[in-house]
Amino acid sequence: MSVTIFTNQEQEALSGKWTWARFQFFPGGGWVFGQSEISGIWRCNRLVGFLNSLYLLLHVLLHETAHQTLAANRQTGIWLGRIIGPLSFVPYTVYCESYIRHHAYLKKPHDW
Repeated sequence: MSVTIFTNQEQEALSGKWTWARFQFFPGGGWVFGQSEISGIWRCNRLVGFLNSLYLLLHVLLHETAHQTLAANRQTGIWLGRIIGPLSFVPYTVYCESYIRHHAYLKKPHDW
C-alpha cells in the first residue's frame, strides 16, 4: 500500500481544516423514527433514505482515508480506513489500490 507524502506547504494547509465540520451533515434519526401518524410505506421510505445517506457518508469518509486526509495523523487515517472499509463492504486496501489505479488512468480507456 502506498503512503501519501505531503510537502510542508500542503501539510500546513491540511492542518487548518476542522475534522468535525466533515460530520455536520450526518443524517439524524429523529425524522426516521419519529412518533407521527405516517403510514408504514412512508416510514419505510424514510428508513431507506436514512440508510442511503449513511452509506454515502461512509463512502465519503473512506474516500478521504484513501487520500489520507481524514485525520491530521496519517496512521490514524489509515486505521480509520481499516475500520470504515468493512462497514461500507469494501476492504480498505482493496479500495486504496483500485482508487490509485483510477487516478493513474483517469479519463483513459484503461480507467475502471
